[in-house]
Amino acid sequence: MTPMLWMTGNALDLYKELYELPQTAAKRQKRQLHENPYDVFPAAWQAYWEDTVLPNALKADAKLSVRMEWPTIWECKEVFEMLKSKSLEQGLIQTDEGYEAHMGVHPAYKLANRLTMQEYVCYLTRKVVRHLDAHGRAKAAPKTKSYAMDANTVEYPGIIRTSVGGTGNGDFDASQTLNSMT
Repeated sequence: MTPMLWMTGNALDLYKELYELPQTAAKRQKRQLHENPYDVFPAAWQAYWEDTVLPNALKADAKLSVRMEWPTIWECKEVFEMLKSKSLEQGLIQTDEGYEAHMGVHPAYKLANRLTMQEYVCYLTRKVVRHLDAHGRAKAAPKTKSYAMDANTVEYPGIIRTSVGGTGNGDFDASQTLNSMT
């Protein structure tokens, strides 16, 4: 996706680009007579996941580790460039040449290792998908019965059990124990 494409052109082009299978994946017809329509979306999702989401999420991880910042949409290149252009139009910030003359460095250094919108979305998509997968696995896992877990527990040997009255086989009298402690 070209930068700033979301600001120009047909608004539906982004959605068409999103739902097209990448060229690395084998082109699939949306419906073939022998194919279950419920298999089409998982196949398209798997291709998108492997060819787009995971590589861009890895790029985002690398950039975030260098910047050591919390990922937000406000830190994306496209948002930064749009805010910069609006601020320049209103005269709120210096031009690039004025900034470079004043600070001694070109303002493009602020764009180093910033996420693109696509990388940011892929980073969050991977995070949500992992969460939902873990939730689904937890729901699908067989429930462990509490009595099965209790059977494997070992009681601490220092615990002494008593009956309600405080007398019985091997039990001690609580009043005697308290008196001996004082």
